[in-house]
Amino acid sequence: RQGGLYTLLLAQVIHSQDCWDMITAHEQSHSFLFDKLVFTRPDAAWFRAVPPHTDGRAWPPNTVVSNAGGQDWALFGERHLMEAWFTRLHWFEVECSDSKYDVLKALPVATSLPWYFAHKGINFISVSVPAVVVRQSGKFKTAGDACGWALKGSRIFRSSADCIRSIYTNTASALPTTSTSGPWW
Repeated sequence: RQGGLYTLLLAQVIHSQDCWDMITAHEQSHSFLFDKLVFTRPDAAWFRAVPPHTDGRAWPPNTVVSNAGGQDWALFGERHLMEAWFTRLHWFEVECSDSKYDVLKALPVATSLPWYFAHKGINFISVSVPAVVVRQSGKFKTAGDACGWALKGSRIFRSSADCIRSIYTNTASALPTTSTSGPWW
């Protein structure tokens, strides 16, 4: 079991590095740098808009923000800080070659992220973000499952149908394919 977990964690940091490489290649080819970056899992369902990147409460300066709970479903912040998220493979290769850290610190994901960012000298906070992970093997297999969860104790939506329409153009019984919410800002 530990070997399977290690493989999944390593795959996550490898894919993050691939994303960073694509970001920097795009920046170089267009002669500019992004000010802020957002990472979100491809299987995350967003059931409400996120405040604009100009909102200092939602996007505090000099801080990486993640979702409370999983802590690696969504992260956002200024580019120079988010580089630490996307380049965790380099951290693993350089800092962890002598195995001085356990696997969850060597391959920082989820609950080890507060430790990782503190170790890097980066402010890190977790907040409640309007997203859940929708996947066949998880608690939320469809957008309908996600909306059922979002409706509990929520005043955001009047019905599951309102929630479903806020996320997807397909039905609640289908896998998430087409987002209707568009960009965050």
